[in-house]
Amino acid sequence: MTNSGKEICSMRRTFMTLALAIALPAAGCTSDAGGTSQTESSSTQAGASAPPIHVMQTIVFLKDGSPAVEANYRAALAKCSGGPLPVQPLSPEVVGKLGRTYLDVRYEGDRMAVNADHWDFKSIDHPPAVACAFGVEHTSRLTIVKPGASIGIDLEKRTGSSEASPGAVRSAAATPSGSGDPLQAAVAAQLAKQGQGDLMGQDAGSGTSAGQPCKQGRTTAGEFCVWSGGQKWGFVTDKAETNDRMDAPTDSITLWSKPAGGNGYELTTQSMTVGTPIDGKVFEVPSNIAISKAD
Repeated sequence: MTNSGKEICSMRRTFMTLALAIALPAAGCTSDAGGTSQTESSSTQAGASAPPIHVMQTIVFLKDGSPAVEANYRAALAKCSGGPLPVQPLSPEVVGKLGRTYLDVRYEGDRMAVNADHWDFKSIDHPPAVACAFGVEHTSRLTIVKPGASIGIDLEKRTGSSEASPGAVRSAAATPSGSGDPLQAAVAAQLAKQGQGDLMGQDAGSGTSAGQPCKQGRTTAGEFCVWSGGQKWGFVTDKAETNDRMDAPTDSITLWSKPAGGNGYELTTQSMTVGTPIDGKVFEVPSNIAISKAD
């Protein structure tokens, strides 16, 4: 993607977040000085009191409603097949993972850990007696956020880096803003000024996913549902994840998102539990990992 393309995508993601602030009830915001002080003083308490939360999700890029990378692989395989020479394909198990990012996310108090695996394919060197040979590109990453440190680890290379962090700090939820909120008006004006009025969000009511309640919304870019059961622990409903990632937000959990027209990133949640104990070892750096300090 060109630099200008990256800037456009970044801008659209920024405006998507702003639009969601209009579409969905705001959390963690107050209009008076006393309320602001109260929210800030309760932010650590909100995060520290969060129960164990475990979420397993999948993100995949769709083109015309189908997983794009898997479709590209099947097209490349078909192009190589049918000739006199054999082909070295990928296993069916791997093919079903192509283009997907699998997230295994755990929260507890002001700590969180995210295991992420992404699968892609590549052509590899092969002898002249083989028409085509395909290999796997597997990315595996672990992110740990806790009081004192934020650590990113490449589990394939067994290396990582650490930087100072207050942990997964979340602000306590506040009373939703009224319809006349000046911030909402300012955001709407900014969207219109930038020619992004089409991203104005709409509240689509309440729903459920993976056994959990969520707040639904939609823009011209797609639809989504954000977990609404964690506001007392600082989880907000006014922003949704609609792009690929190898980590997770500290303060919101998108349970599903669908791109408009079947073109874009689709997020689904396979399971989510709240209150089920988890092993505290998930918040610790695995053995044999070389950790360096970030600059």
